[in-house]
Amino acid sequence: VTDVDILSFTIDTAGAGNSEDESDFISDANDEIEPNSDTSGRFDYDGSGTGTRSGTNHGVKHLKSIWSENAQYVDKTEKLRGEFLKAYGTPSWANLERRSTGTVNDDSGDESDKELLNQTGGFSDQSKPSRIPKGSIDIRKVGTLKAESGDGRQTLVAVGFHPRATIALTAHREGQLSLYRVDGEENPKLSSLFLDRFSIRSAQFNTDGNTIIAISNSPKLLYSYDLISGSLSPIQFATQLKEKRKSLLRFQSSFDGKLIVFVGSHGYLYITTSSTYELVKTLKINEDIVDVSFTRDSNSLLVLGSEDKIFVFDMRSLRCERSLWDAGCYGSTSLAVSMDYIATGSRSGVVNVYNNNLSSESLHRIKSLGNLTTSISLLKFNSNNELLASSSSDQAGAVRLIHLPSLHTYSNFPKPTTRLGIINCLDFSPNSGYVCFGNSRGMANLYRLGFYEAY
Repeated sequence: VTDVDILSFTIDTAGAGNSEDESDFISDANDEIEPNSDTSGRFDYDGSGTGTRSGTNHGVKHLKSIWSENAQYVDKTEKLRGEFLKAYGTPSWANLERRSTGTVNDDSGDESDKELLNQTGGFSDQSKPSRIPKGSIDIRKVGTLKAESGDGRQTLVAVGFHPRATIALTAHREGQLSLYRVDGEENPKLSSLFLDRFSIRSAQFNTDGNTIIAISNSPKLLYSYDLISGSLSPIQFATQLKEKRKSLLRFQSSFDGKLIVFVGSHGYLYITTSSTYELVKTLKINEDIVDVSFTRDSNSLLVLGSEDKIFVFDMRSLRCERSLWDAGCYGSTSLAVSMDYIATGSRSGVVNVYNNNLSSESLHRIKSLGNLTTSISLLKFNSNNELLASSSSDQAGAVRLIHLPSLHTYSNFPKPTTRLGIINCLDFSPNSGYVCFGNSRGMANLYRLGFYEAY
């Protein structure tokens, strides 16, 4: 042993015994015992892989007791194992002679394996359905987009989502436009723009997402806000109109981004280009206009009149092709068009859903939904034709989400405790990951739809 110990520890041997059995136990462990040595022991390691132990047999009785218990445990385990194998045999999953094909020597084990795999395969191979399921919708609130003042008097008249960026727009009647970054957590405000002495009636992103258009009741002045340059441009739209009594109620951009239709009073429609807002043509129907909607291919414009007729205009010839009678609706209030469906709302709260077959002479009604009891003010399809939202501004929390194509209303939203207020506007994000409800208290309640992963 070298003069310098690399590793050493001291063992207290007070009270240790020196029986013959104990010496035999230690001898079996290849340790050398010196019965009548000092009361301290040391294990010296010299770095060569060998060592010596000196000292008494302290703790031998305790070690032997543990060894004996372990031996009894091993004997008992082996006995139980033998009884199990005798009764049931070796299970196939424990057979080490399993061949690469997945079979085993025991034919009975194969059947049990197949049965087990058949039972569990349905759970391990489950995949997400391609369409949102009906029954219960996965929806949760992720924030509130609120006006700066927070005084509860800034009525929201429009909410919208940018077509490409994760940005939401809110428009307040008092002339405030606000942009928020949608992240599902903080949803921070990016900027606000105040239009002096301009009461906003409607506002939305243009189809290309580069500009925001805001209108008021009067067509004398429109505003176009360029998001790229940050410039605000007034548009003298009224100078292009010949009608003496002029007012604007709403507007909508075509899905291909080429045209904008502005809805005026007394049945007038003003078709303009989306780039320069130059008037292309003025159209008119012989009744007041309730609502308008472009088809997804932008080839047709559907106009809902106050006498429950739907006028179909061809946007290539700018002529009215036909009129369809909304037979299931009395007192029409709103209109929405998707790839497969046409939906109309009524003053009684009934929503009628029809097949989108504009070549037919009449509308084929699929179903009437009476979930709300007050006048339907808004209808909105999501982008992939799987959801329809309907709401009423006559009652707090009056909104429903409808599953397509089953046309069943989701029963778990809104809940009785959900506080949405009087809903004035709503919108789905481009890929339906979010839906936003704007109310008369200036708050836009943002919800996450869990089924859709993208924004």
